Amino acid sequence: MKDRFTDLGLMWLRVLVGLALMYHGWLKVIHGVGPFSEGIAKMGSPFDYAPLAFAWLSTLAELLGGFFLVLGLWTRYAALVLIINLCVAAFVRNGSNPIIDPSTTATMELPLIYLTIVGAVFIMGPGRFSVDGSRGGKHSAPKKTKK
Repeated sequence: MKDRFTDLGLMWLRVLVGLALMYHGWLKVIHGVGPFSEGIAKMGSPFDYAPLAFAWLSTLAELLGGFFLVLGLWTRYAALVLIINLCVAAFVRNGSNPIIDPSTTATMELPLIYLTIVGAVFIMGPGRFSVDGSRGGKHSAPKKTKK
């Protein structure tokens, strides 16, 4: 019983954070990555050499990484890409901002929350209720053994 709830919990985390990250990526696509790339250029080296390329890489990481999290397909690879992206968002882009400040939205809070959840999925794997889990591959949850 406990394993089923653990797998449901992993699915809950994967699907909700994956959809949220896809939404963030999609907003960048429909509003254009231009303003986002201008913010990336202000972050300094190495980002100021090709800010538009880094903007698209971040956008694709959110879109595709979120999509693969939702499906539970290549979950740990997707999570690793997202962890790198979220570390840049939290510690480079928002590194000088406070973690929580009610007077502004420019904080480290949201990237740290996403980083925590994606990191947990990376560590624990996708669970049985995922494409990886249904395939029984090395990236899935361990199989139950009957006693």
